[in-house]
Amino acid sequence: MCRRSSAASQCSESSGGAIGCGARRYGLEDGVSILISWAMIVTILILIYPLKSIFGAMWDLLSNGRVG
Repeated sequence: MCRRSSAASQCSESSGGAIGCGARRYGLEDGVSILISWAMIVTILILIYPLKSIFGAMWDLLSNGRVG
């Protein structure tokens, strides 16, 4: 449960820190938000990140190793 301190309006560490408290406060721990977060992570790791290697290899082949 999120608790506010009297000095500064922050959540206590026992509630998972400020990030966890903010996620609960704004309703970001529901199933749809978690699904969207995981979909973004999977998309980046599986689809986007390998493009770096593909384009790096392509530029290396096209420039005969002179670029990059």
